[in-house]
Amino acid sequence: MRILFASAGNFGHVYPLLPLAKAVRAAGHEVAFATGEQLHPALRAAGLEPVAAGRSVPEAFMEAVRGSAGLEHGEGDGDLGAQDVPPEALADLHVKVFGSVLPRWVAADLAPVLAGGSFDLVVYEALNPGAAFAAHLAGTPAVAHGVGVM
Repeated sequence: MRILFASAGNFGHVYPLLPLAKAVRAAGHEVAFATGEQLHPALRAAGLEPVAAGRSVPEAFMEAVRGSAGLEHGEGDGDLGAQDVPPEALADLHVKVFGSVLPRWVAADLAPVLAGGSFDLVVYEALNPGAAFAAHLAGTPAVAHGVGVM
């Protein structure tokens, strides 16, 4: 069986899936892992085949901030920093990042990967629904893995 694991592009999202991905590989299945390219060296070091999907979580936050009322630019050099985001805007930014920005990026990147039917199953991190959307479009079964090792 060929299985694609997928998570958001941040260590805290990738690492909880690694024990299962490695166990599946040890059981004799072919395993690939889709996430942002900045994490591909860590995946290779773990003996897993990386697949480019989405971008980093910080990049997604920057994308979410663009166009958000009152958050167009930071002070001084034009870079937005955490100090520039009012606390009341944080919840909306999280919703935008994990409910829109990242899912769209990941679904767009994985749709052509899954379209050929080269994977039998997608195991996606619960905060990475773009992988589930791409799997659904390709007719590939998908299952969510919770955030954390349990």
